[in-house]
This record gives sequence, C-alpha cells and structure tokens, in this order.
Amino acid sequence: MLLLIATFMMRPTAFGQNLSSLAMVLSLGAVYFHMVEQSIIKNVRFTRHIQFVLVVSIIMWVYFFAHAGVQGGMNFEFVIKAAVAHIVILFSFALVLSDERANQKYFRGFIFIMMGFVISYYISVLLTAFVPWESLYLFKINVETYDSTGNTYFPFTILYSFIEMPGLNLPRLLGLFREAGIFQAFLIWAIFSLESYNLNRKWIQTVLFFGVAGTLSTSGLAIYFVALAMRYFFDRRIVKGTVIFLFMFYAAFFAPFIGLNDKSEKLGASVTDRSDATWEGIQLFLENPFGVGMYNMGYNNADQLGINLLSSSYMIGIVGVLLVLTVYFATVFWVEDKAQYLVAVTPLFLTLLISQPVLDAPLFYIMLMAAYKKKPKPGELPLEQRIVWQEPRTPVAGP
Repeated sequence: MLLLIATFMMRPTAFGQNLSSLAMVLSLGAVYFHMVEQSIIKNVRFTRHIQFVLVVSIIMWVYFFAHAGVQGGMNFEFVIKAAVAHIVILFSFALVLSDERANQKYFRGFIFIMMGFVISYYISVLLTAFVPWESLYLFKINVETYDSTGNTYFPFTILYSFIEMPGLNLPRLLGLFREAGIFQAFLIWAIFSLESYNLNRKWIQTVLFFGVAGTLSTSGLAIYFVALAMRYFFDRRIVKGTVIFLFMFYAAFFAPFIGLNDKSEKLGASVTDRSDATWEGIQLFLENPFGVGMYNMGYNNADQLGINLLSSSYMIGIVGVLLVLTVYFATVFWVEDKAQYLVAVTPLFLTLLISQPVLDAPLFYIMLMAAYKKKPKPGELPLEQRIVWQEPRTPVAGP
C-alpha cells in the first residue's frame, strides 16, 4: 500500500513535481515494514533482473551527477535532487518488489487503479449526454507548470484538456499523471503485461484500450499498434504483424481528431514545437556528442528543448544515451519471458524517445521491475494455484 501511494507522489505523476521527497519517505517506510515482515534485515536480497535494473540506474544517475558537475551545468542543484530521489526510490522499490508476492500485489494494484481512472472517465462521458461537464466539476488538481490541466469531474475523472472539433468538445483523460501522453504509456504497458499478473482477460484489455483512446494521444495510438505488431512478430504471425504495423502509419496521420493531420490544424504549435525541439536537440548533440550536462537548458533556439530523449541527448551525451539504452534493453537478458518484456517496455521507451520528458521519472524505471515471466501451464501447478497464479519464488542473492 505504501508503495502504491508513493507511486503517485513521484514523477511523472501530477503530484510528482512537488512531492518527490514524500515519495522517498513512503518508499523507505515500505522497505522498513517489508524487512520486519520478512525478517531479512541482515539478509537483503534482490532478484536478478531487478538487481540489474537497479545497478544500471544507479550508475546512470551517478554519471548524470558527475557529468553535470564537470560541465558546470546551470541547474546542478536539480541534478543532485533528482539523483538522490532516483537512487532512494529505486533501491526501495527494488528491494520490496524482489519479493514475488509483493511484486504481484503492487503491479496488480497499479493496473486496477489505472482501470479505475478509465472507468470513471467513461461514466463522466455518459453522464454528459444528460448534463453539461460544468455540473460534474468537483475540484482542480494543481499540476506545476500545467495551469490549464487537472480539472476533476464526478465521479473522479481527471482531464488534461479538451480538443475542440466541429460539433464536438473531446475530453482528454489524464489519470493522475502529468500529461495525457504519459498516461497512455502506462496503459499500453499494462495491456501487454497482463499475463504475468493473471489478468489477461478480454474485459480488462478492453478497459485499458479504451483508456488509451480516452487520452486522445497521437503517440499513444501509434505506440499501441507498434507494440501489437511486435507481439504478432514474436508469435511468428508475420503477415498480421506487418498489416498492423502499416496500419499504424495510416492511423497516426489520418485518424479522426487525434491523427497528425487533424492535430496540426487545431494544435499546430503542439506538433511543431515538439518536432523543432527534437531536431534542435539532435543538432546540438551532433555538435557536442559528449553533452553539456543534465538540466543544462542554456540553449533557447527552440521551445521545449529536452522534450524527449532525442532532444535531451545534447545534455546527457553519448554515454548517457548508451546507459539509457542499456537499462531498457540489456535487462531483457535477465528476464524469463523476453518477448513479453520487449513488447511491454517498448511503449515506455518510445514515449521517452520521441514524445515526453520522462528521462528523470522514477516510475518509468520501476515498470522494468515487473515480473515478465512465462505463465506456467495449469498442470504444472498445484490445484490451489491453478486459480490464482502467484506462486512466490525464492529471490536470487545479490553479489
């Protein structure tokens, strides 16, 4: 429970801009209670793939810290705070989530919470067939630097904004995150991680997919179909995967309301600012491939510079980019179900790569600590475990 509360106090959630310190306290509290419960105070253990994620993440943030210090970055104090927050939070989550029962409870709980946001959203949408949105308004959640977002409606629907189209006013589902384009990444991750948590049911998949649709995110639409195509490729259904991959390109440009063509007309600045910032960051990176230091925003040639990993590459340099690639993709060698891992993690990585500034979001690395294991055949489990698949395994001791 403490870990779930901490989840929504860290980046990239709505409260993560201001409450990262509380997330650290809650994470450490979860570690204390876990160690007392398990009586492992003198015998700390991590599962192998979680240990790998933790070690590489720590190396990455130590590098960001040292690199920014050497480069004399403009916002070095932010680097210190972010490095401490990441190391404390990721260590705490890694220790607790190495216990399989805790891992099952945490990620199942996280998925159900996201489903709750989606169900609330569609209840609100149905109610607006009878009453206006204004009559459902409850309160506003303040998200730092996002003044026009966070409006909350009955029963508990948090919106990012409305997209105005002829005859329509389309609400964008925010969940409890900083941007709708961030929420979509976790929803898609959940869709392709359900099997590890005995949640691979059609109605759950449907709720999560409608959540992706509710974010009205162009990148979310494209990323979902990329992940779906990857799953078909791994299942050796090449033709189906290819058709879906090609459909992704069509949908990304021409889908009503959220395709790039429609969005360019209504939200032109949002599209062009992102692309301009991406190209500017790449050009600066090519001029100085070793980087200028994390959070060093000393360049003003493009709005929103640092909007994604490509745009941020000029800050962290080639070493930083390689460390990010390592933590996301080298982890595959340590997990049991490698295909499931790659499909589930791809939405997170693509969101980081091209869409959102989540390089410093601990929750994106916590998702790498999920189970990603093959579902055993019913005959391989004792009778009492054929209904609920969550047999704990003994974690592997760290070095």
